[in-house]
Amino acid sequence: MSVRIIHTADVHLDSPFTAFSPSGAEKRRENIRKSFLALIEKAREERTQLFLISGDLFDTEFATRDTALMLKNAFLSLPDCKFFISPGNHDPFTPSSVYATADFPPNVHVFRERECVELPELGVRVFGYGFTSSICNESTVLGYEVPDDDMINILVCHGDMSGALSTNGPVTKKE
Repeated sequence: MSVRIIHTADVHLDSPFTAFSPSGAEKRRENIRKSFLALIEKAREERTQLFLISGDLFDTEFATRDTALMLKNAFLSLPDCKFFISPGNHDPFTPSSVYATADFPPNVHVFRERECVELPELGVRVFGYGFTSSICNESTVLGYEVPDDDMINILVCHGDMSGALSTNGPVTKKE
């Protein structure tokens, strides 16, 4: 069985871009939104079944209403595609975060810490780790029980390979 997948990470929607002028910052934010929507269009063209976002979709826990609505509409525009989002250190899943407050459609799954979602119709099992605060001192790739069967196993997570002492989900090459 084959599965069509698109993967992205570190989109950083609604970044403040403080080094830019206000109009320059807004133009850069709009370019990022357009780039993300172009990826959605590519997913439509390719009939993508899984769209994976591995952390930092947003630059902070919060997003503008316009951005949240843009995302909701983008997700709704691909009802047969399953979206899996792993919140990262910039956009952790907290009670007040956009992940907890936005009205995302049923084809979107946002991970909270370690989880597993099985998609038997695709022969896929999606594991994920979502940050629940901006600090994560544990590996985001360890601690999963992967069954020995014919399903495709995918891990969606955000992490930092710069060192074992990182507070951004340290991942070593060995892991």
